[in-house]
Amino acid sequence: MMENMSDIVWSINPKNDLAEQMVFKMKEFVAEILEPTGIDYSFHVEGSVDMLKLDSEKRKNLFLIFKEAINNAAKYSEGTNVTINLLLQKNHLHLEVIDNGKGFNIEEGKRGNGLSNMKDRAAAIAGALQHNSELGKGTRILLTVPIT
Repeated sequence: MMENMSDIVWSINPKNDLAEQMVFKMKEFVAEILEPTGIDYSFHVEGSVDMLKLDSEKRKNLFLIFKEAINNAAKYSEGTNVTINLLLQKNHLHLEVIDNGKGFNIEEGKRGNGLSNMKDRAAAIAGALQHNSELGKGTRILLTVPIT
C-alpha cells in the first residue's frame, strides 16, 4: 500500500512532467525487480521520449501498466530475458515489454486481474493495449498511447 501511495505522489508531482523522470523511475524499478531474480533485461528508448511532457494521469497509468508487466514477467514467466522498448513515433508513445518465458494460454490467463487492470488503465488514457502470449514462446505486452 505504501508503494502504491508513493507511485501516486510521484505521478502528481509537477517536477516529473518530463518523460525523462518516468524513464528513470522505470529503469530503477526494472533493476529492483528483475536483477534479484537473475532475469537479464534490456531497456531501449527511441525518439525524443525524454523531452516529452506527460500529464499526471498518463504518467501514472503508463508507469502502473509497466509495473504490472514487469511483475508478471518476474513472477510467472520463468523466462531468462525481458526486453523493454519505449518509442515515440509520430503522435504515439509505444511501450513494449517482451519476455522469453513459458507464455500462457490467453483464455486461461483471464483468472487474475492483471491484464484487465492494464486494459482499464490503457483505456483511461485513450490508449490501446495488446497482449500476445503463446505457450513455450513468451509474452508480449504493447501499449500505444496517443500524445497530443
